[in-house]
Amino acid sequence: SEESKQRDFLTQLTLCFPETIRYKIEGKGEKEGEYKTLQRRILFIDDKDTFEDIPDQVSRYVIPRGEDTKVGDACKEILDQLLGILDINLGSTYEQVSNIIYENKLSWKINKREEMLSPNLIYVIYGVNDGNEGIFEPLMYLSFMLTEEIDISKDGLIELVIYLYEIQLLPDLRGQGIGQTMIQYLKATSTQYNESRHSDGNDISSIALTVFSSNERAFKFYTKLGFQYTVGSPRDERIVSIANRTRRRQARSTCESGSNKGYRVIKPIYYLLYVPIK
Repeated sequence: SEESKQRDFLTQLTLCFPETIRYKIEGKGEKEGEYKTLQRRILFIDDKDTFEDIPDQVSRYVIPRGEDTKVGDACKEILDQLLGILDINLGSTYEQVSNIIYENKLSWKINKREEMLSPNLIYVIYGVNDGNEGIFEPLMYLSFMLTEEIDISKDGLIELVIYLYEIQLLPDLRGQGIGQTMIQYLKATSTQYNESRHSDGNDISSIALTVFSSNERAFKFYTKLGFQYTVGSPRDERIVSIANRTRRRQARSTCESGSNKGYRVIKPIYYLLYVPIK
């Protein structure tokens, strides 16, 4: 059943993502610097409050009914913190494309907050605890969902995938291999899930995600980890100028070197990428 899939997936999640990780703080005048320990939090968005036997390490956030459903008092504080991390990293990009990708004129933060409350969305968050106040401050997070998608690895094929909505680290945590490690944990979760289900014919086939075409740094990061275009992904379109078409008829040599001279490239807003689970 869908409920048993979700429960098994959450169980493997708690086993594959460590309860703590460390990141290096560059010390002033110190050769080695020092390390800080981050604590793990796992949140599960539940719109019906019907899932049973969720692991103790997972916090359930039930979307409240009523006028303020999009915000939800139970989720508001943690969502504000995660939204703040996203704003630092990609706020300007979302501001430019929000009206197009969400197909409305609302601010990107309103649209994103509603998306962040999607049923069955899971957050793995690492942050620091204030020892005096007991306040948890997130420094990085992943949000993803176990779901069925079409046109990932084969045209028309419906596959069970982990759809990665966000992987966001504050700038101080970058360049230490943490993002790559998080993807490895997600792959390990998929593998362990498949093994725990004893090949029931509905294994997780891949991790899929959306990346903005303007975010070259992220695109290079994912492709370095083996991600590739899905079958249904938008692609760059190369437009050859009229004058250049004429020259090509005459010489058939323009752009054969692979340079960008003689044509312009129109990029989509985003690409869809995936990496198979082997």
